[in-house]
Amino acid sequence: MYYNQQSPTIPNQNKEVKLYNSNFERERLDTLADLYSIIVAVEHLEKAYIKSSISFEEYTPACSNLISQFKTCQNLLGDSVVNVQHFMSEYKLNCPLAVNRLLRVGVPATVEHGVDNKTNKEDGKYIAKTVQNFINLMDNLELKVKTVEALHPMLVELIQNINKITPSAETNECKEKVKNWLITLNKMRVSEELNDEQVKQLHFDLENGYNLFMRSLDE
Repeated sequence: MYYNQQSPTIPNQNKEVKLYNSNFERERLDTLADLYSIIVAVEHLEKAYIKSSISFEEYTPACSNLISQFKTCQNLLGDSVVNVQHFMSEYKLNCPLAVNRLLRVGVPATVEHGVDNKTNKEDGKYIAKTVQNFINLMDNLELKVKTVEALHPMLVELIQNINKITPSAETNECKEKVKNWLITLNKMRVSEELNDEQVKQLHFDLENGYNLFMRSLDE
């Protein structure tokens, strides 16, 4: 008696595996790849800056660009990646410095901490800019401007100018208040808005910060 034995099907190893079935899926995968690359790039950039392998003049624009690209990726992906840290866990990304810079702070280390690259003679220019920044922010809040997209760059400019002034207890306290709000806004999407309670609190903190700053000028 003979049995008809079928030989097992051998998969074609040269056959191309399709990762997507539409242009939308392809764009989504491309954006996920971009997100992965940006996180890794920020991790390496932060390490290079910590080790002084890169100057602050090179670090600041490079970091700012990567943060901007990261936010763009987040907007493009929308609900596809609700939690970036889950995404990192899924793809075995261990990048704690990138997590701090991208997800927590949202501005370069040179903006967060300041860089001592000026003389005291320059204080007058940055004091005037800081006063204008405070007033501009409070005016915008009173005009019902409350989107992250509008407020975030104004807060960045404010902390940058405070950083360029000779530090004092008052300016350090002002900077801490601004930094905390930058962290809050960085956890939100660009299109989101502060609620009424947040607007009221931000205005209160800015007003207190402004009074502290003006008091420091009298000392």
